[in-house]
Amino acid sequence: MNYSKNCGQLVCKKTNLRLFLIAGLSIILNFAIATFFAVMVVGCSMGGSTEETSYLGGSSEEPSVEALLPNINVTGGAKMLARNVESTEVVDSSAMNTWSVAAKEGTIIRMAELDSVTLDTTGVFYFAKCNGYDGEFRFDSVSLNSPYVMLEIAPYVEDGSWTWDGTWSFDAYDEIWGEYPITYSIIVDVRDSGGVDINIMTYLEAARLRYLVRQGMDFAAAKQQADREILSAFGLPNGSFYFDKGRYPAYSKYETAMLYMNAFTSYWRRTNSPIILADVFGSSGTFTSVDSIRGFFADNAYSFRVRMKSGPGNPAFLDGFLATLYELGTCTAESEGRTVELPCESKLFKDITCVSGAWTILDKNTPEEIEEAFSVTKGTMTDARDGKVYNTVTYSFEGSTYTWFAENLRYSDSLVQPVLEIDSAFFVKNQGRDGEFEEYINSRDSSYWETYAGYAVSDVIGGDSIVMDNGHFQGICPDGWHIPTRKEWSRVFYFAEKESGECYSQDCREQFEVYEGFGWYASQYLHQIGFGDITVEYMTFLDQEYKGAWSVWVLTMDNWKPMDYNVSDDPDVRISVRCVKN
Repeated sequence: MNYSKNCGQLVCKKTNLRLFLIAGLSIILNFAIATFFAVMVVGCSMGGSTEETSYLGGSSEEPSVEALLPNINVTGGAKMLARNVESTEVVDSSAMNTWSVAAKEGTIIRMAELDSVTLDTTGVFYFAKCNGYDGEFRFDSVSLNSPYVMLEIAPYVEDGSWTWDGTWSFDAYDEIWGEYPITYSIIVDVRDSGGVDINIMTYLEAARLRYLVRQGMDFAAAKQQADREILSAFGLPNGSFYFDKGRYPAYSKYETAMLYMNAFTSYWRRTNSPIILADVFGSSGTFTSVDSIRGFFADNAYSFRVRMKSGPGNPAFLDGFLATLYELGTCTAESEGRTVELPCESKLFKDITCVSGAWTILDKNTPEEIEEAFSVTKGTMTDARDGKVYNTVTYSFEGSTYTWFAENLRYSDSLVQPVLEIDSAFFVKNQGRDGEFEEYINSRDSSYWETYAGYAVSDVIGGDSIVMDNGHFQGICPDGWHIPTRKEWSRVFYFAEKESGECYSQDCREQFEVYEGFGWYASQYLHQIGFGDITVEYMTFLDQEYKGAWSVWVLTMDNWKPMDYNVSDDPDVRISVRCVKN
């Protein structure tokens, strides 16, 4: 098929690279050079027209100026090193090959000739498409006046839904995907015919390389410095490691850095163009020169850190990255034991300490330490009806104060007779729980199980209908206390999430006034913020349905997975009650 100078009307689908947590372009460059002038052209800029010229797979309409590097054939294979995993999950490096797949057929590859002095594009562009199942592409008979080119993968794939006009947007917000695109790139010297790998690190390196060359630095020296600065920016050991060589799967520390940089960029793209990150790193060689950039990386690295469960070397990497972002310097023998408070939002892991040559966040693991970090206020109340004394807990946050029972209500009288034991059959049908949850349940002593009291719906609300009094419904609760609403339960989850740094909304920035959810992360911490133990009992709350009607719901946190159910008309369900102070 022949294509015109403007590449014809290629039909492409806007398949965004956001589908991949780790996405790279492996390109093996094989040059069949008909005539290669073995001359150095550093300092020789492109002559001829400055208008953009595009060629798809090579074209008969070559530039009229005789090229210094004419008739070069370039073939390659594009690989998406894809990992379809959650951003908080880290896969062992040995699994890299398992997830390696070829770029989709129709993926557009662009090769841009660069000025040999400034590394600016000269206006000469060649385009190719990946074909077949192996991500293969080919540039035939391309001619260059400079040995330097930028290779890029388009953020879109041709498959019949999108008409490509020869260009793509680098920084226009994509309304369909709700994020900005990213175009992985690399700058190479075509006289080096070795294999290269395009990834997020080479994207940063290209920006820094251009800046240094424009400052007058030699290309090879600039590339070496840019590589060292990438390592330094992530708190990795001094030295060189070229991410364009595709060797990072064999080195866990470098692969870990790439995993997290892709995850950070994924979050960044929701509101900002990745070009901003590249420009900041390009001009400074760090992520610390702009406070908003530093804050973004710190918040996200910190969020990953407090959610960290396991993974080879990842806590150590994130600790070192945070120390680098806040410019704490090297952890030496002289600074052994030095502790610094990190200025992050979460308070659970707020200190970083120099330990045995590495900056380390010392996790607060015991419930007592975690409760202290949450700064809750504990107390008691006495139910005047029967003289029972209950533990209480008060939370003050976002300008509001809530006082809750820190244990289940156990009131009974001649009319109200709750069930006072857990149904063992409920446990039998819930086998295969999360190991941490199972350990938590097994560690509860008899005093906890004695607090269980299951009430019928009619006993909880005290009648067949719900009438709110001054915004509350007392129900079975003592005077001055009431049955919680969905919003009040969600406030407890919000508090636990914000203070633990593990947020259902992922970025811990959900507004308090609009938040209404029961996050899985928060449910793990309720018993560690003075709220008392909760396992599988159904906890009551009221919810306002359509047309202003109120109904009775239950919230269960079995296996750390919050679930809610409407039980207004269920005569068999038994509900536990935690009262809230008016």
